[in-house]
Amino acid sequence: MKKTTGKFIVFWFAFFAFIQLNSAPAHSDVNVFAEGAYTADTLVVYIYTDTKVGTVTELRSAGVKLAYDTSELTLSSAEKNESVWFLGGEAYMEPEISTPGEVVFILGKLDPADPAAGVSGDRVLLGKVTFTRAGTTTAFGLGLDLGKHGVEEDPPGSGIFSFKNFVKTDGNVLDEYGVSFGSISVYERGDANGDGSVTNIDMGTVRNLILGSGGYRVYADANGDGMITNVDMGTVRNIILGN
Repeated sequence: MKKTTGKFIVFWFAFFAFIQLNSAPAHSDVNVFAEGAYTADTLVVYIYTDTKVGTVTELRSAGVKLAYDTSELTLSSAEKNESVWFLGGEAYMEPEISTPGEVVFILGKLDPADPAAGVSGDRVLLGKVTFTRAGTTTAFGLGLDLGKHGVEEDPPGSGIFSFKNFVKTDGNVLDEYGVSFGSISVYERGDANGDGSVTNIDMGTVRNLILGSGGYRVYADANGDGMITNVDMGTVRNIILGN
């Protein structure tokens, strides 16, 4: 394969500078939400975006902050979804974890084989955050916001900031107008129907999900392998039996 690293990086930063300057308001529907699954010792939070809520939106970049309660949660790891968000073969902005109580994901997409392509779809994974938990509560104090704000632009009170998080492939910035932050649904791993307890009903819910009745949800993935299969029915049974 022909190596294009140097030219690619120059092109990317030139392009990113352009899209940061182009901040015309857009009214696209981009929804950011999260799902979490906890066990006695851990909590894993998956952050997603839907870009086809209304019109189809092709994203060039995304930026999301996950806030959490440091008295209940200790950060173990943060991983961005590099299978979707990538700049060729180049590493770009690992999750920022230096501020206690915050994990910031700044994501970009530029495929050298198809530079015009962006990211779109329903339930597009942005990143995953894993915590150890104190185990005293299931009110984890989680919150979602734009990844970064930067300096507020003139006039004061404009609500428009220098850093641009969600940018479309046409250069339009969605931060102030086109991004909504939805629910953070957190349940015990194995509580497939999300009713607050793991019971035989959850085994039926898992079976229905396997048969295609409803979509994937992280807390229905009882063994945490990224799929909902018959194995999860057995895992739910073991949880019920206390194994």
